[in-house]
Amino acid sequence: MTPLTQQAAEFIVGLRFEDIPDRVARLAVNGITDCVATILLGATEPVTQVVSSCAIGTPGNATVLWGKTRCAAESAALINATASHSLDYDDTGLEGHPSAVLFPPILALGDEIGTSGRDILTAYVAGYEVWA
Repeated sequence: MTPLTQQAAEFIVGLRFEDIPDRVARLAVNGITDCVATILLGATEPVTQVVSSCAIGTPGNATVLWGKTRCAAESAALINATASHSLDYDDTGLEGHPSAVLFPPILALGDEIGTSGRDILTAYVAGYEVWA
């Protein structure tokens, strides 16, 4: 029997955009859109400002809160995830808030390495499937 972590890793590495059914892609776009909206809505919340003041300044090329500020992917993911959770309007599923957990690090790493939207969507679907 293959260990669970190895199964998950093999699934993630093997998933291709072309493998994603249209219905799943549409649902993923909805989750990502929801997360973008909650990040923008939570960008000015006090908790987001506190986290931003601590994390901005780390060298990197990931965008923070869709502004001009750039920092390390880890910091951008933390700030954007904080904003997405700050007002608790983020999506729910699988007894949690998958988009607010999945999308900010995918966006930050994708931004830092210059990946495509198709790759970001594929990573989101892979993450959601592993979460499930």
